[in-house]
This record gives sequence, C-alpha cells and structure tokens, in this order.
Amino acid sequence: MILIGTDNWSEGMWAREHKAEYDDWGEVLLYFKKAETIADPGVDTSQHGVDGPIISTGVWTTGRHFPLREPIRKAWAELGVSSNPDPNRGDLIGVGEVSENRKNGLRQISSSAYSLKGVTVFIDTLVKRVLISKDGETLRATGIECASGSAYLASKEVILSAGAYRTPQLLMLSGLGPKDHLASNSIETVLDLPDKAIERDEGRVPTASHPLLKTTRAFIGTLITYAVAYPLYPVNGPGGSHITTLLMAVQLTSKGSVRLASAGPIDSPLIDPNLYATEVDRYAIRQGVRDIAKLLLETTNCKRFVLKEKAPDSFPPLLANASDADIDARIAHSAISFCHPMGSAAMGKVVDNNLHVKGVEGLRVVYASVIPVAISAALQQAV
Repeated sequence: MILIGTDNWSEGMWAREHKAEYDDWGEVLLYFKKAETIADPGVDTSQHGVDGPIISTGVWTTGRHFPLREPIRKAWAELGVSSNPDPNRGDLIGVGEVSENRKNGLRQISSSAYSLKGVTVFIDTLVKRVLISKDGETLRATGIECASGSAYLASKEVILSAGAYRTPQLLMLSGLGPKDHLASNSIETVLDLPDKAIERDEGRVPTASHPLLKTTRAFIGTLITYAVAYPLYPVNGPGGSHITTLLMAVQLTSKGSVRLASAGPIDSPLIDPNLYATEVDRYAIRQGVRDIAKLLLETTNCKRFVLKEKAPDSFPPLLANASDADIDARIAHSAISFCHPMGSAAMGKVVDNNLHVKGVEGLRVVYASVIPVAISAALQQAV
C-alpha cells in the first residue's frame, strides 16, 4: 500500500521555488533544510540541510551518463543563458542541473521518510463530509462523517489534507462553498465561501521586455538532461536518432475550477483546468517554444547533432520564426498537464495565514490546496 499524494505522483524531482515567491525566504529555508540531507559534494550547506530525512542529489553525481549535457549547456551559453550551479538556493535563472530525492536508486515518499508513529490509517474509508456544529453565529468543525455512515469526532481540530481536487469537494459537501452552486446540488449552505471558478486574469498582452518574461514566472526551459525513464518520454537507447525536449510552463495565470458533480462523495468532482486561457500564458509559452527552436536549430553546438524537428503528422516543423497560429496549434495538439494542481482552497480567500478555514473554528486545510498563486517548481518541497 502506498500512503502519500504528490510525492508519489512526481518523477522524483527535488526543486525549490524562487526566493522572491516567499514573503520571508530565510524562514522558509529553515524548513527546507530541516527536511533535507544533501548528498552532493561541495554544496553550500548554508542553503541545504545535512541531517534531514529526505536524501537529495543532483543527477550528475549518480554515475549516469548524459552525452548531450555539455553541448546543450554550451548551446544555451551561445544564446546568453549562463550556468546556474545550484538552482535550489532560491534563484532559478540560468541553466541548472535537476536534483532528485532518491535513496539507493528509489524515489523517497514521505510515508517512508517520516515516522508514522501515532498515526492510525483507515483503508477503504471514504469521507463524506466534515461535521459542523453551530452555536449562535459560531461555526465549529467537530469531526467527520464517512460514506459508510460511521463518524469520528475530533479532540482538537479537523485537518483536511485530501489534495487539491478532493479538498474543495469535501468542503462543498460539508456546506462550505458558493451558495448558488451548493443549492444546485441540494446541499444546505452552512457558510457561503468565495466562488473561485469565476476568477480570470487575462492581463495585458506582454512585450519581449515584459517583467514577467524576465523572471522564472515565464518558463524554466528545457529538461533535456533529465534522465528519469517515463512512458511519455521513452529512452531512445544506444544508436538512437531522436532527442526530446520538454518545456515546462510555471506560474501560469490561467485559473481553473473544481465543482461538484453531485451531492454524493463517490462521484468525482468536475475539474476544469482551463489551461492556456490567458494571453500572458500564451505569450510566455510561445516564447519558450521559439527559444527551444532557436537553441536546437540555430546554435553552433546543437547544429552538430540536430538536423531538423520531426513534427507530428500534418504539422509543419516549428522554427524560431513560426507564427503564433502554428505554435498555438502545436501546443493544442501536444501539451499535457504536469498534474501540479494548487490553490483550490487558497490562503486569503478560503483559509487564513494559519490555514484555518475562514468562519469555521477547528477546521484547517493543509497541502497544495492552500497555495494562493502558482509556484515555479514541482510541489514536493513546498508542501
């Protein structure tokens, strides 16, 4: 049995966000270090932990061979992008190496790295709703009710850690959510919470000098040196004739929604990721595609081993001067989600800065649901 969420889904990447994304980097850094044991030689230990439960290591220290590592690094340098020896120190700008959280070759998950002493796990148990009492104007979470009809009362607080999709579903099933949406599912409203589904941030059409594109908010770049085998990116092997680049868009401004399909906990919620919905996102990702095309097809180092792009059937090859329409069509055909949902019970709107659900005593939400804005890295370290 696997007992965990995000870090079981991830590809083992151990990445921190840019320090500018936190109000107090020094305070957060203490917890990053507390969780980590850095295995790389010569790393600045003022930025990394040395006795935490999670082993982190750069892929370059594992003995794996990356024949295109140096040509790609030099090609980026041709485009004016310098090397970054340690992106996990809080500055993601530049060409950096991927770090992983692996021990003896196996990805670590938190349930294996941290002690479960004092934790009781109920399997095959589906939570239906949070039990909430009302005393005058005061609402208080008192426990949970399961789909089976059994109930468990809280001695102090109820803490929801059901993930970015299931957590808002549970809140709404408990009567905490947009009044009109709850009524449409025949659920009595206990507390009218904000409807995040109506949020949009179209922004303005950015230019090449737009500050958004000068920071990690735009995109991280290519992960061509990332060596983890993954079904969507099969390893070509000796004698292979193709390489794959991966453009990862981060800190997107498009906002999706999670809604109820019914008043039953068994029914999965209705999820609308609403990807690629704002002009800011579209512009940033197009620029990333053009930069990758320029890297692989126009730099001296890459032209030595890249002949052309192998485009999907019925699509033209993408060059650095490709039209917006051609790039948009390719993105619509080829893009996938990295499944890093967050912000569905966001701090400031649904929970306060201590993660208490606003208006309800004794109820907290933890995990990625509370992250108020999209962050620039995988979720493992942040959550």
